[in-house]
Amino acid sequence: MDSGTLSLMGFYTTRFVKAESVESVEDIATDLIRNDRKLNQAMTKLPDVMPMIFVEEIDEYKRKPKFKGSWKLKNYGGFGYIFYPMDENEDEE
Repeated sequence: MDSGTLSLMGFYTTRFVKAESVESVEDIATDLIRNDRKLNQAMTKLPDVMPMIFVEEIDEYKRKPKFKGSWKLKNYGGFGYIFYPMDENEDEE
């Protein structure tokens, strides 16, 4: 990937949310990602490419996880992304 060249990228991220049902967990987590200001600023809008989010895994925690020294995680449900270059056919899942 060269500097200045546009490429389709996928990402992994983790979000911690509190919800009443498994269905609402997915909605809350995807809303957190879609409304991430820094992620939106990094994206280039292309007319023929529709960004999609797929939830790969949901785990239930009985107790609230403890995060020492991470105020962003406590307040915003998580932060950070691991990006990878997508294969041309990967966006057709």
